[in-house]
Amino acid sequence: MASKIQSSAEGSEHASVMSGAGSTPRGRLELVGKIESYDDAVNMAVIIPREDGIICVSDDRTVKVWMKRYTGQYWPSICQNVSGACVCMDFCIELRQLVVGLDCGIIIEFKVGDDYNKVQHVRDYPAHTGRVNAVLLVDENILLSCGSDKCFQINCTETGQRLTGYQLNTSGSCLQYESSSKYVFIGDNSGQITVFKLDADKIERLTTLKRHTATVQCMTLDKSRRLLFSASHDQSIVVWNLKTKDFAAFELHGHLDKVRGISFCENSNQLLSVGEDCVVVCWDLTKFRDPPAKWNESDACESCSTPFFWNVKSMWETKSFGGRQHHCRKCGKALCAKCSAHSDVIPQMGFELQVRVCDNCHNQLEAEKQTSLATIHDLRHAAVYLDVDENSRTILTTGKDRVIKLWDASTLLQPPKQQVLSTIQKK
Repeated sequence: MASKIQSSAEGSEHASVMSGAGSTPRGRLELVGKIESYDDAVNMAVIIPREDGIICVSDDRTVKVWMKRYTGQYWPSICQNVSGACVCMDFCIELRQLVVGLDCGIIIEFKVGDDYNKVQHVRDYPAHTGRVNAVLLVDENILLSCGSDKCFQINCTETGQRLTGYQLNTSGSCLQYESSSKYVFIGDNSGQITVFKLDADKIERLTTLKRHTATVQCMTLDKSRRLLFSASHDQSIVVWNLKTKDFAAFELHGHLDKVRGISFCENSNQLLSVGEDCVVVCWDLTKFRDPPAKWNESDACESCSTPFFWNVKSMWETKSFGGRQHHCRKCGKALCAKCSAHSDVIPQMGFELQVRVCDNCHNQLEAEKQTSLATIHDLRHAAVYLDVDENSRTILTTGKDRVIKLWDASTLLQPPKQQVLSTIQKK
C-alpha cells in the first residue's frame, strides 16, 4: 500500500526564518514530500544517491526501501523483517552493502539488489550484548560499531570475524572515521569523544576530546579542511580542527533543544543541523569563528565588586547580601546579574541566539552592528535525524512524530556568489 505522500503541488510549505534581527537567509526550504506510514519510531533514513529512493530503519523491526514511482508517490520496494528493533544503519552504494544495528546487540549485513527490489541476507554479527547505537563501514572491509554495552567493536566484512575491540568508560553513542589519518572518533553519553588510531587489525587510543556536557548525538567531517563537527544534547555544535595537536575548537550555538543531526555540504561550504526545537540551521563556514571566552572565577563581581553568595566574609564586612555569579559570553568576566543584564547575538563567536553579555561588551556589539552567519528555518516537526543529498539538493529529516520529510533546498545549498577564503585554510 502506498505511503501517505504530500507532494509540492498538493501543499508546498516554505519554512519561516527565525534568526535574529538583521539576518537575511540565502534560501528557503520547500516541503516536497513526506512519508507517514509508520506506527513506531523511525530511527534513521537516508537518501539513495542518484536514485529517487530512501532506505530507513524503524522500531517496528523492518528495513524498508522506498522508491519514487512515476505518479510521484513513494512505494515500499523492499520490506525486510528482522529479529529486533532497528536502531542504526550504514549503506555503501558502490558495493550495495547495507548493515543494520539492532537493539538486541546483533548487526545484520545485507546485499541490496541493483534495482532496489530485493535484499539478500549475508550474515549476522553477534557484536554486542546490548543496544547497537552506531555502525560504520570503512576502508578495507572493516565494520565499526559501538553500543550500550560500552564496547567498541571492529569486525571484518570479508570473513565475518571479529578483529579486535575496546572497552569504553561509558556507552558509545556515535561514530566517525577519517580515512586519511585512520582516526576513529567515538562520541559517548558523557559528552566526550574518544580518538583512536586504526592500524591493520589493532587499535591505539590517542586522546579524549572534552567540550560537550551531554550525550554526543552525531558527528560529521569536512575532509578537505580536516574539521570534525560534533553535535550534542547540550544544544551545541563543536568544530574540532584535526590539523592541530590539541584539536583546537570553536562552538556553534543556534538551537534551543537537543541537536540530533548534522551534515556538512562540501559544495556550498555549509553545515546543516537539526534538532528537537523543530528547526534546521544553515551555518556559513566560509568564515572562521573565534573560540569561546574562558570564564573567569572570582569571589566578587569584576565590575561593581558585589560579593557572590559564597563570599561570606565580604558579605559580613559590607553588610550586604551576596548574588549569583554570571559570565559574559564575549569577554568571560564573572559578573553579578545587574552588570550582565544585556542579551545579544555574537555571530563571530558562533552565538546565533541571544546570550548574556556585560555592559561594555553590549556597547561594543551595538557599535559593530553584528551580521548573522547562519539562517534558521522552520521544520514543523522535532527532527531526530538528518540526511542531505547535495547532487539533488534534497534534505531528508525524520521526526519524533514518526514522519519522514523531504525538502527541496536548491536555493539554500547554492554556493555564495563570493566565497570568502576560510581562515582555517590559512592556519
